[in-house]
Amino acid sequence: MSRAEVEFRGWVRSLDLDTLTEHEQRLLDLILKNFAVLAPLGTAGARRATRLRELIEENRATPLSPLVVPEIATQGAVFPVKQLRSLQIGPFRGFSKAETFDLSKPYVFVYGPNGSGKSSLCEGIEYALLGTIQEAEARRIKVGRYAKNLATETFSAPILKAADPQGQEVSVAADPRLFGFCFIEKNRIEAFARMSATTPADQTTRIAALFGLDEFSSFVEGFTDNFDNYLDLVGTKATELAEKQAALQRHHATLESIASRLQALADEKAAVLKKQSAATTYDELLVFLNGDGTNNGRIADIDVILQRPVPSLLVLPTDDALATATQEIHAALEQLSGLTRRFESAKTDVSFKDLYDAVIGVEAYSPDSCPACLTPLSQAKENPFELARKKRSELKALAELESAIDRSWDVVAAAVRQGIKTVSALNTVSCSAGADCDLEIPPAVREYVLPRSAPTLEGAALLADLVMPTSPSVAKVKAAVTRRNGEIQSEVTKRSFLEQEKTDLRALADRVIEIRTKESAVAADKALAETAILAFQVAQMMLIESAAAEKTLLEDNRRYLAAYNSLLRRLKTYRDELPAMLVRNISDLTRELYNAFNVNDCDFDRLEALELPTTPGATIVVTFCGDTTRTPHDALHVLSEGHLRCLGLAILLAKNAHQRCPFLIFDDVVNAIDDECRFPRPLTPLA
Repeated sequence: MSRAEVEFRGWVRSLDLDTLTEHEQRLLDLILKNFAVLAPLGTAGARRATRLRELIEENRATPLSPLVVPEIATQGAVFPVKQLRSLQIGPFRGFSKAETFDLSKPYVFVYGPNGSGKSSLCEGIEYALLGTIQEAEARRIKVGRYAKNLATETFSAPILKAADPQGQEVSVAADPRLFGFCFIEKNRIEAFARMSATTPADQTTRIAALFGLDEFSSFVEGFTDNFDNYLDLVGTKATELAEKQAALQRHHATLESIASRLQALADEKAAVLKKQSAATTYDELLVFLNGDGTNNGRIADIDVILQRPVPSLLVLPTDDALATATQEIHAALEQLSGLTRRFESAKTDVSFKDLYDAVIGVEAYSPDSCPACLTPLSQAKENPFELARKKRSELKALAELESAIDRSWDVVAAAVRQGIKTVSALNTVSCSAGADCDLEIPPAVREYVLPRSAPTLEGAALLADLVMPTSPSVAKVKAAVTRRNGEIQSEVTKRSFLEQEKTDLRALADRVIEIRTKESAVAADKALAETAILAFQVAQMMLIESAAAEKTLLEDNRRYLAAYNSLLRRLKTYRDELPAMLVRNISDLTRELYNAFNVNDCDFDRLEALELPTTPGATIVVTFCGDTTRTPHDALHVLSEGHLRCLGLAILLAKNAHQRCPFLIFDDVVNAIDDECRFPRPLTPLA
């Protein structure tokens, strides 16, 4: 049995069982019977709370039996033995075979090198007296596995023999509460000296650790303060019943509202009919808007019309463009006519060009006389060579005039082509307007490359007259375009009215759909409410019975929660008070032992008085011999680590003596305190 279970059972026995409620007794019974299962579980992951809830569920129907707590020794009990005689150990930890040790002497000291079995021997005695091994519990290893010898893979429980009060040899039965103070461990003394203790609560924790209560404290802390989070205190059936009853009320309210909702929809229909003139009844309005088997409805008809392409307005060449085309043709013709006349008047001189060239050519052979009559040039009326050169120079200007005429023909051709484009544009617009498209291009200018002839010039003049803004043909085209554009504009205006009508009808159709949707919703709500009411009437009785049964379960859970909170509060109080209970009435003996350990200290280092905590949260108070003011001090604040080890050892020895333990087992006495503080002097007051 672990030290935690021993202390828990001691707490249970301290309770007045007659005053416990039924659920407090049930809860204690569950924890006692399942202590080994619950102890390793803590608050992490809600493991202990979850398992405890499962145990409650598994044992809810189990009849309540009287709470039985096995008898355990209490402080001050009479020991069944007065002296240890022998220990048979092995296989056990470091002992691979059975060994017997004589323990009958008043003092037994065990020493040896590391690995010789000193700790195994002490743990064997610990197991025989307490039924457990503190180191195994601290590591959360099962004792059977921890105590197994590695070489033989076996384990046998040590057998401890002792003399009873009558001197007879008996086997010692393990009793952790009776023999718990017969052990002193160096590790606990060191932890007592080094553990931080900045608050009174920390000092209580330090004393608890000194007496090996860490495991019990950890066990207590493993109970959550929020057990209500793991018990069903609300229930599903009651909630379901309340929800269904609330829903039932809503369904009845829905049925009661059907008539008023239908009347409101009828008023909406009447308002819709009033806003239009195409139908006198609501059904007629639906057919008018959306059609039936014989027609498409007004909205669809408008869509067909609006989907037709809209013709664009016809655009005529402007009067300025027409006038420009006419002027360009006339200007080109006039320019060509002038150049032609100049050329005709000068072209007679072209035939003398060869003569002029011949005269100039013979100048090299007869430079001083006329080539025709051989008259000396000094006697000639005019130098024939100079005259020939002059006349030939005049012929160059005629060639340039001829080139200008060629360019003028090109200008005429360009103007004619522009005029032809204008006529084509007029004919295109005329055809679009539904006219005869009868503007005919003169045949003489239809060719892309115009012949340079008189007919071409005549055709160009006719073309210029044809595209004049004031010509009868252009006037006819203008009239046709004006008429057609008026028709197109009228159609555009009509479409805008249709667009607006379509928008209005769409809004009306949306309103109709909205009303129809509301009617469907009313019908669906009515059907749903009627179905739900009928279904609730069928299932109501079963659900009410389930909710009633669940109510009993919830009340049971509430009682378990109250029991849990009450027991946990008392358990924590016991845990907090336990260190003070353990050191009660041993302050004077502790001081005497402490001073014996430190007999060589100065007066101001030895203790005049020592008060161990008597209530939770109190501190260890000391007064020094050399202090004439008798000022009390917190021992854990003023004592050195070495003196704190002496104090820890003095407390454990004083408890051993106060309990009148028949023997003392000290693990690693050599290293527990400093050399100058060791035995045998301190044993005198202990004896």
